[in-house]
Amino acid sequence: MKKFRYILPCFLLGLTLSSCNGFLDKEPWDSIDTSKSFQAAEDAIAAVNGAYQPLQWPKLYNMRMWTLDIVAGNSIVGAGGGTDGIETTDMANFITTTDNAGVLDVWRGPSPGILRCNFVIKNVPGMNIDQSLKNRCLGEAKFLRAHYYFILVRLFGGVPLLTEPQTSEDDLKPFRASKEEIYKLIEDDLKEAINLLPDKSSYSASDLGRASKGAAMGLLAKVYLTQRKEYAEIVRLCEEIQKLGYRLNDDYSDNFNPNKKNGPESLFEVQYYGKTNYDFWSNENQSSWLSAFTGPRNSDMVADILWGGPRVEPSRLPSLSASTKKGIIVKIRLFFIWDVLTLTESNISLLILQRDTICVSFWSRNPSLWITIPVRPTLWYSVMRMCY
Repeated sequence: MKKFRYILPCFLLGLTLSSCNGFLDKEPWDSIDTSKSFQAAEDAIAAVNGAYQPLQWPKLYNMRMWTLDIVAGNSIVGAGGGTDGIETTDMANFITTTDNAGVLDVWRGPSPGILRCNFVIKNVPGMNIDQSLKNRCLGEAKFLRAHYYFILVRLFGGVPLLTEPQTSEDDLKPFRASKEEIYKLIEDDLKEAINLLPDKSSYSASDLGRASKGAAMGLLAKVYLTQRKEYAEIVRLCEEIQKLGYRLNDDYSDNFNPNKKNGPESLFEVQYYGKTNYDFWSNENQSSWLSAFTGPRNSDMVADILWGGPRVEPSRLPSLSASTKKGIIVKIRLFFIWDVLTLTESNISLLILQRDTICVSFWSRNPSLWITIPVRPTLWYSVMRMCY
């Protein structure tokens, strides 16, 4: 009996310890073990796809990047008055404070993309996958990292320079690098991307929109031009881009046709799904907000619903070929036209006379009172951007 009394506690203790070990030995569910994330080719592609995603977010191209056109003075907020769009108005007037939502967005927006690019650049070289796919994934990550840093350096000058994935053990308040150091990284990344990336023509239809050799050349030329240097190299890069088959669209309106994305003029485009499978305002950000924000309110010009009722995309704008004669393109309701005059609730009709000369007809609530004003070609682009 004594022997049994000794054995039973030992058995229960062993059972308890084994149960505790089994209970406590769990993988964390709140994070992903990245050491196991880069095994197959599909993992590399998925990681690169994730590096593109922040481009689609409102902090970047789904809102803040195109509102910088307002900051540049090419357009105005419009909005609904009061504080509607006040962060962009303050940015345009250079009176921002540290809590300005627009400034915070463009400051924070590129960081997730840079982190994801760094994961690809660190892990993909050691993968046992097809070399051409490995080169492409690395080239895409280099291009995207350069793109994200190019956004930051133009807006803020020197910023923290991160080329390795950060962890909780790293210094999460890194020092600010100089503007020259950031530009050097951008240039080095783009030069590597040019050597690694395939031509746009080699992509299948399902992969169109990925970074390509031409996109990297074009961005590097723009980087040099922004710094006002290497003019001979800029010319050479542009000539090389032409040799890759890029050209202007025969029909200018194809640039605004949702059925003709990634056309022969396109070096690089941020991709959106363009259909109604996703909620328009959802966090998936698969619908571009540009047309909804820049289209006129209470109209049927653009997709989905925005403050005033349903809107639909026009199926196609008329051709702007040289043979086009006078005819109405589109009749809309606007509140402002750049560099012409400011009106309040005026009906506007755009008339094409020829490819590079546009007239805008204004008339008041009294149809007999109207004027026609010639418009510069540059104004036409602004009008198009607002209308479509």
